[in-house]
Amino acid sequence: MPDSPDAPGDDAPERETSPALDELREAVRRATSQIEQLRERAHRLEDENQHLKERVAELEADPAAGRDDTALLVGDDPDALRERIDHFIEALDAELE
Repeated sequence: MPDSPDAPGDDAPERETSPALDELREAVRRATSQIEQLRERAHRLEDENQHLKERVAELEADPAAGRDDTALLVGDDPDALRERIDHFIEALDAELE
């Protein structure tokens, strides 16, 4: 039985890949790249999480740490925030005089 033109052989010329196969390969390449980026991000977030756990432990060990009324909250009323900032500026000015 003779070899068919589609049968693989040692001396058969390489066939061109189909556009669909090329698209699939490109999709796999992109997905692999995204997975690697997500893996790196997960490692960074794990490192940050560990740092934050350590910081929380430090603050819990010293309840007075970080409680000097200088923290600003995102939801602060703008007028109240201005008043607090003005108060800080006045306190700094008084300290520098």
